[in-house]
Amino acid sequence: RVKTLSLIVIGDPQHFTLQNRILNAISAISLPIAIVNIPYNYFTGLTVTSLIFLILLVLLTFIYYLARCRKKVNLSVALSAVFVNGMFAINYFYSSGIRGASLLSFALSFFLTMLIAPRKQYFWWLGLNLATVIALIVYEFYYPNSVLNVYNTREDIFADMTPTYIISVVMIFVGTVYLKTAYKKEKKTNEEKTHSLEIMNAEKNKLFSLISHDLRNPLASIQSYLQLMREIEIDQQNKVQIETE
Repeated sequence: RVKTLSLIVIGDPQHFTLQNRILNAISAISLPIAIVNIPYNYFTGLTVTSLIFLILLVLLTFIYYLARCRKKVNLSVALSAVFVNGMFAINYFYSSGIRGASLLSFALSFFLTMLIAPRKQYFWWLGLNLATVIALIVYEFYYPNSVLNVYNTREDIFADMTPTYIISVVMIFVGTVYLKTAYKKEKKTNEEKTHSLEIMNAEKNKLFSLISHDLRNPLASIQSYLQLMREIEIDQQNKVQIETE
């Protein structure tokens, strides 16, 4: 049942690429996390953060639909990277800036983006993440009043930082384990395909060897006849007999 549910949610390896399955898995895990964070942040006083997670929930649902149902992986990666960074950037100013949990969220989003992004896009998303975070930190440094301090007590800090750290570590753990497991399966499948191709190639060589052996004698006879026709003058009767044979 668990395997069947996994195939429904993530996708069948025969019809979905590894990148597509990882994106589906991350989206499927992110949805319940976003759902939990909406009421949690609201009741802990982070109303703007709660609203941002509500927007992220809608966005992640749409991204999951694009990846799982439409198989538009590259579009889904681009949308998630841009909009998630944008939402976290807005949240930065409403969750105590550098003293809040936003930097952990940026680090987690970058890790997940690198898991699903094509290799040629790595430096684009690295640049986007670094540029966004550095710009926010520099802006807060020169304009500290632009950041809203939402932590009135020590309990508020612990209530925000602890679950953010736990979610980040769990997501990194799940993403790494799934990636390594999927990689090993892909490697094993490729090794089995290589072995099958080697067997087929050996059988092909054996078949050609048998064919060439069976054709050698008839071809030798034909060659001998042609050589005989070229070198010796043969009367018509013998010529007809040899041609018939």
